[in-house]
Amino acid sequence: MRWCKNCGKVNTEWPSRCRHCGAGLDGRLCTRGHSNPIDPRLSFCGECGQPLEPKSGAGFSPTPYLIALAVVILMFLLSGLILFIFKEDPFMAALFAILILVFGLRLVFQILPPGVRNLVRDAVNLLMRLVFGTGNKG
Repeated sequence: MRWCKNCGKVNTEWPSRCRHCGAGLDGRLCTRGHSNPIDPRLSFCGECGQPLEPKSGAGFSPTPYLIALAVVILMFLLSGLILFIFKEDPFMAALFAILILVFGLRLVFQILPPGVRNLVRDAVNLLMRLVFGTGNKG
């Protein structure tokens, strides 16, 4: 998901333009679609010399991080509630809790920007290699 600072709406996936207002989400775009820095002092594209669009929806926004944090908190509360409610059948409770955690983590990874997603994925891969080893025997 990608947040547009120009119109304040969420775009699904990772588009280079906002699907609601058309502002460039990679920076200020020229008419040929080249991405340029958000700097308002720039007037022309650095690659082709075409004029830049005046509006841009790019830039840091805390909104995706806050939404992801809310989903993580809700996910853990819901898993704890499931474990508390189904005390008499711990296998089913654990199964439902794991399903909620997997679904919630998938949703969080769709909300976070690709850079953060890749960082978390690489950290988990490193942790898994440290814990379980590389599998090479020799």
